[in-house]
Amino acid sequence: MKNNAILVIALSLAPLVVSAQEAVQVGHGGYAAYPPTAKGKTDAHGGDRSTLMQYKTLYLNESTKTADGKRRPIPINDWWTDLINEPFADALWSYPQMVHPSADGVTVYYPKVWSADGTELKWESSLTVGGKGFQAVSATADDWHDYDVEMLMKDKTGKRHLRTTLVHGMPFTWIESRGVQPELTFSATPVFYDGREAKADLATVTNGRLGIKVGDDLYGVYTAEGVSFRYADGRLRLLTSGDAYIVVALLHSLDELDSYAAYAYSKPTATTVSWSYDEPTALI
Repeated sequence: MKNNAILVIALSLAPLVVSAQEAVQVGHGGYAAYPPTAKGKTDAHGGDRSTLMQYKTLYLNESTKTADGKRRPIPINDWWTDLINEPFADALWSYPQMVHPSADGVTVYYPKVWSADGTELKWESSLTVGGKGFQAVSATADDWHDYDVEMLMKDKTGKRHLRTTLVHGMPFTWIESRGVQPELTFSATPVFYDGREAKADLATVTNGRLGIKVGDDLYGVYTAEGVSFRYADGRLRLLTSGDAYIVVALLHSLDELDSYAAYAYSKPTATTVSWSYDEPTALI
């Protein structure tokens, strides 16, 4: 039994010896054949991706804390986790909308059709909220709770930014601008509505809400009362000189433009999921 145990140990150690780094001799000294695995991939060596993850840049506010002052855990499998892994996340499914950040701003998609094989939800329209001369350097997770996340996008000066709040299961995307004059662009030529009436003179729309039809999809845009709009050169601009906010909603009909206004201006600041367990009945 002792000999068998020694044999197993020897075999288990063999791969470690084979994969060990070799030294390149130079005079009475030497150097490693390739950089440490912690430095990751090079042209000559594949590196060690598991070690690389220990030094990976995370796009989030690491000082974010819970209400009791503890550092907040970082979700690794949430619907918005892709946000912390790349400078700009590929797809954030806050659903019913899908949101994609880029250097140009925040794009809201209206997914409601399926791929030909029925395995993936697709979209036929989108609108993008950006700003005149604004280019973000990254999109980071600045704060988060059970169902929501706040995404912060700063320019290279750090003085201009867009802050976006997404809540899974809500048809709204809240976007606040600091030092950025908001403007919207569209995936197709838009048609604008004030209530159920199509509008050409957008400067007369000052009730803080505007219906927008892009292709066959309807969006609602909400902002502060008194702020008017101007559409030119494919861009919808908010006529405001200071900081502003825009709420984008997905609508089923123009009737919802007014009914959604009762909720659009209430931005969630936190979401919490709680539960209780009744052991005798085995019910949650």
